[in-house]
Amino acid sequence: MMTTNIKRNLSILIAGCIMSAVTSCQEHEWDNYYGYGGETGLTLMQAMESDPNLSMFASTVRKSGFDKYLSSSQSFTVFAPDNNAMAALDIKGDTLQRFIYNHICRYTHTIGDVMEADDSLLRIKMLNGKYQNLTAINGNLVFGDIAAVNNTTGTSNGVLNTVGSIIPFYNNIYEEIKRDGQQTD
Repeated sequence: MMTTNIKRNLSILIAGCIMSAVTSCQEHEWDNYYGYGGETGLTLMQAMESDPNLSMFASTVRKSGFDKYLSSSQSFTVFAPDNNAMAALDIKGDTLQRFIYNHICRYTHTIGDVMEADDSLLRIKMLNGKYQNLTAINGNLVFGDIAAVNNTTGTSNGVLNTVGSIIPFYNNIYEEIKRDGQQTD
Protein backbone atom coordinates (compact mmCIF):
# COMPACT_ATOMS: atom_id res chain seq x y z
CA MET A 1 0.00 0.00 0.00
CA MET A 2 2.75 2.43 0.97
CA THR A 3 4.79 1.52 -2.10
CA THR A 4 1.77 2.18 -4.37
CA ASN A 5 1.30 5.69 -2.92
CA ILE A 6 5.01 6.48 -3.32
CA LYS A 7 4.98 5.28 -6.94
CA ARG A 8 1.82 7.27 -7.71
CA ASN A 9 3.19 10.46 -6.13
CA LEU A 10 6.52 9.99 -7.88
CA SER A 11 4.70 9.54 -11.22
CA ILE A 12 2.72 12.74 -10.64
CA LEU A 13 5.91 14.63 -9.73
CA ILE A 14 7.74 13.41 -12.84
CA ALA A 15 4.76 14.25 -15.09
CA GLY A 16 4.61 17.74 -13.57
CA CYS A 17 8.33 18.30 -14.18
CA ILE A 18 8.03 17.15 -17.79
CA MET A 19 5.04 19.44 -18.44
CA SER A 20 6.84 22.35 -16.84
CA ALA A 21 9.95 21.75 -18.95
CA VAL A 22 7.96 21.41 -22.17
CA THR A 23 5.93 24.59 -21.68
CA SER A 24 8.82 26.72 -20.47
CA CYS A 25 11.14 25.78 -23.33
CA GLN A 26 8.89 26.66 -26.24
CA GLU A 27 9.91 29.59 -28.42
CA HIS A 28 6.54 31.30 -28.11
CA GLU A 29 5.84 31.03 -31.83
CA TRP A 30 2.16 31.48 -31.02
CA ASP A 31 2.87 34.86 -29.43
CA ASN A 32 5.11 35.92 -32.30
CA TYR A 33 2.50 34.96 -34.87
CA TYR A 34 -0.32 36.80 -33.19
CA GLY A 35 1.83 39.61 -31.83
CA TYR A 36 1.55 43.18 -32.94
CA GLY A 37 4.64 45.17 -32.28
CA GLY A 38 5.00 44.55 -28.55
CA GLU A 39 2.51 45.88 -26.06
CA THR A 40 3.30 49.34 -24.74
CA GLY A 41 1.19 49.21 -21.56
CA LEU A 42 -0.54 52.40 -22.70
CA THR A 43 -4.19 52.61 -23.68
CA LEU A 44 -5.06 53.28 -27.31
CA MET A 45 -5.79 56.92 -26.52
CA GLN A 46 -2.52 57.36 -24.61
CA ALA A 47 -0.57 55.76 -27.45
CA MET A 48 -2.17 58.10 -30.01
CA GLU A 49 -1.54 61.15 -27.86
CA SER A 50 2.11 60.18 -27.34
CA ASP A 51 2.72 59.89 -31.10
CA PRO A 52 3.24 63.37 -32.62
CA ASN A 53 2.42 61.95 -36.07
CA LEU A 54 -1.11 61.11 -34.85
CA SER A 55 -1.85 64.38 -33.02
CA MET A 56 -4.55 65.50 -35.48
CA PHE A 57 -6.39 62.16 -35.31
CA ALA A 58 -6.10 62.10 -31.49
CA SER A 59 -7.56 65.62 -31.37
CA THR A 60 -10.44 64.55 -33.64
CA VAL A 61 -11.15 61.52 -31.43
CA ARG A 62 -11.19 63.78 -28.35
CA LYS A 63 -13.53 66.20 -30.11
CA SER A 64 -15.94 63.34 -30.89
CA GLY A 65 -15.96 62.18 -27.26
CA PHE A 66 -14.80 58.70 -28.23
CA ASP A 67 -11.56 59.13 -26.26
CA LYS A 68 -13.30 57.81 -23.13
CA TYR A 69 -13.82 54.45 -24.85
CA LEU A 70 -10.27 54.28 -26.19
CA SER A 71 -9.07 54.92 -22.62
CA SER A 72 -11.23 52.14 -21.16
CA SER A 73 -10.66 48.40 -20.87
CA GLN A 74 -12.76 47.65 -23.97
CA SER A 75 -10.78 46.15 -26.89
CA PHE A 76 -10.55 48.01 -30.19
CA THR A 77 -8.47 48.10 -33.33
CA VAL A 78 -7.80 51.64 -34.54
CA PHE A 79 -6.66 52.59 -38.05
CA ALA A 80 -5.41 56.10 -37.34
CA PRO A 81 -4.60 58.31 -40.34
CA ASP A 82 -1.33 60.17 -39.85
CA ASN A 83 -1.10 63.97 -39.83
CA ASN A 84 -0.34 64.12 -43.57
CA ALA A 85 -3.58 62.31 -44.38
CA MET A 86 -5.57 64.31 -41.82
CA ALA A 87 -4.38 67.67 -43.22
CA ALA A 88 -6.76 67.41 -46.21
CA LEU A 89 -9.78 66.39 -44.11
CA ASP A 90 -12.65 68.84 -43.63
CA ILE A 91 -15.14 67.52 -41.08
CA LYS A 92 -18.49 69.23 -40.65
CA GLY A 93 -21.58 68.35 -38.62
CA ASP A 94 -22.42 64.68 -38.27
CA THR A 95 -19.48 63.61 -40.41
CA LEU A 96 -17.19 63.64 -37.35
CA GLN A 97 -18.77 60.51 -35.88
CA ARG A 98 -18.96 58.90 -39.35
CA PHE A 99 -15.25 59.51 -39.86
CA ILE A 100 -14.22 58.17 -36.44
CA TYR A 101 -16.50 55.12 -36.68
CA ASN A 102 -15.12 54.35 -40.15
CA HIS A 103 -11.58 53.97 -38.72
CA ILE A 104 -12.24 52.01 -35.50
CA CYS A 105 -13.58 48.51 -34.91
CA ARG A 106 -14.22 46.40 -31.85
CA TYR A 107 -11.83 43.62 -30.84
CA THR A 108 -8.24 43.17 -31.92
CA HIS A 109 -7.29 42.26 -35.46
CA THR A 110 -3.68 41.46 -36.28
CA ILE A 111 -1.70 40.26 -39.27
CA GLY A 112 -1.94 36.75 -37.82
CA ASP A 113 -5.73 36.89 -38.12
CA VAL A 114 -5.45 38.05 -41.71
CA MET A 115 -2.92 35.37 -42.64
CA GLU A 116 -5.28 32.68 -41.32
CA ALA A 117 -8.22 34.03 -43.33
CA ASP A 118 -9.09 32.74 -46.77
CA ASP A 119 -7.02 34.50 -49.44
CA SER A 120 -5.39 36.61 -46.70
CA LEU A 121 -8.54 38.75 -46.61
CA LEU A 122 -10.41 39.57 -43.44
CA ARG A 123 -13.69 41.50 -43.49
CA ILE A 124 -13.92 43.53 -40.30
CA LYS A 125 -17.01 45.30 -39.04
CA MET A 126 -16.30 48.91 -38.23
CA LEU A 127 -18.17 50.84 -35.51
CA ASN A 128 -20.44 52.36 -38.17
CA GLY A 129 -21.71 48.85 -38.99
CA LYS A 130 -19.99 48.77 -42.37
CA TYR A 131 -17.33 46.29 -43.37
CA GLN A 132 -13.80 47.07 -44.52
CA ASN A 133 -11.23 44.72 -45.98
CA LEU A 134 -8.06 44.01 -44.06
CA THR A 135 -5.60 42.22 -46.31
CA ALA A 136 -2.01 41.08 -46.25
CA ILE A 137 -0.02 41.88 -49.36
CA ASN A 138 3.61 40.75 -49.35
CA GLY A 139 3.48 40.48 -45.56
CA ASN A 140 2.14 44.03 -45.09
CA LEU A 141 -1.33 44.97 -43.87
CA VAL A 142 -3.62 47.03 -46.10
CA PHE A 143 -6.79 48.55 -44.65
CA GLY A 144 -9.84 49.36 -46.76
CA ASP A 145 -8.04 48.30 -49.95
CA ILE A 146 -6.17 51.62 -50.11
CA ALA A 147 -4.42 52.41 -46.81
CA ALA A 148 -1.14 50.65 -46.13
CA VAL A 149 -0.51 50.11 -42.44
CA ASN A 150 2.77 51.91 -41.73
CA ASN A 151 3.11 51.05 -38.06
CA THR A 152 1.37 48.69 -35.62
CA THR A 153 1.50 49.10 -31.85
CA GLY A 154 0.00 46.83 -29.25
CA THR A 155 -1.66 48.61 -26.34
CA SER A 156 -3.32 47.48 -23.14
CA ASN A 157 -6.76 47.63 -24.78
CA GLY A 158 -6.16 46.88 -28.44
CA VAL A 159 -4.12 47.50 -31.55
CA LEU A 160 -3.14 50.90 -32.98
CA ASN A 161 -2.37 50.91 -36.70
CA THR A 162 -1.01 54.04 -38.37
CA VAL A 163 -2.20 54.49 -41.95
CA GLY A 164 -1.28 57.05 -44.59
CA SER A 165 -4.78 57.47 -46.06
CA ILE A 166 -8.30 58.25 -45.00
CA ILE A 167 -10.84 55.58 -45.82
CA PRO A 168 -13.81 57.18 -47.58
CA PHE A 169 -17.27 56.83 -46.07
CA TYR A 170 -19.94 55.55 -48.43
CA ASN A 171 -23.63 55.96 -47.68
CA ASN A 172 -25.86 52.94 -47.99
CA ILE A 173 -29.29 53.31 -49.64
CA TYR A 174 -31.06 54.22 -46.40
CA GLU A 175 -28.45 56.87 -45.57
CA GLU A 176 -28.77 58.36 -49.06
CA ILE A 177 -32.56 58.57 -48.80
CA LYS A 178 -32.31 60.08 -45.33
CA ARG A 179 -29.70 62.59 -46.52
CA ASP A 180 -31.77 63.54 -49.58
CA GLY A 181 -34.82 64.06 -47.35
CA GLN A 182 -32.89 66.48 -45.16
CA GLN A 183 -31.64 68.64 -48.02
CA THR A 184 -33.58 71.79 -48.71
CA ASP A 185 -33.39 73.64 -52.00
